[in-house]
Amino acid sequence: VYRNEIPLAVLSVVGSGWANRAGLLARLMAILGDASIPVAATSASSHSATFYLDEKLGERAHHLLHDLVLAEPETFTSISLRGGVGELRVRLGAVADARDVLAGITQFLAHRRISVVELITVLSEINIYLPWNDLEAAHEGLLKLLRTYF
Repeated sequence: VYRNEIPLAVLSVVGSGWANRAGLLARLMAILGDASIPVAATSASSHSATFYLDEKLGERAHHLLHDLVLAEPETFTSISLRGGVGELRVRLGAVADARDVLAGITQFLAHRRISVVELITVLSEINIYLPWNDLEAAHEGLLKLLRTYF
C-alpha cells in the first residue's frame, strides 16, 4: 500500500456544459503545468475536475484557476480548495475480484469512522484520499486487512 509522504491539497473546479467542450481538462492542466505545479492525481466528470497536488502549492494553483473561473462564468461556476489530505494507493495486480477488496476497504474505513475525501478506482489500483490526520491509522489497518486478500 503506497502512502504519500506530504499533505496534499484538493482543488476542485465545477462548471456546466463540459460534455461538449473538447480540451477543457487539458486547458486546466496546462495552466497548472505552465506554472510548474505538478499534479499528483486528477479525477474528472462531465461537470467537474479535481486536482490533487502538494499542499504547499494549493493556494497558488487556486489563484491561477480562480482567475479562469471568473473570466468564463458561462463555463465555470465554482472553485474550491481543501488542504490536509492524504493518499493511499492499493495495487490490485494479483487479486481475482477487486469488488471484494473494495468492499473490505470501505467497510474498514466506515467501521473506524474515517472519512473518505474521494475514492478513485481503475483497473489495477484503488486510490483513497482521506484526511491527513487519519492517514497513519488507515495505512496500518489497510496493510493488515489486505494481507487477507493477497
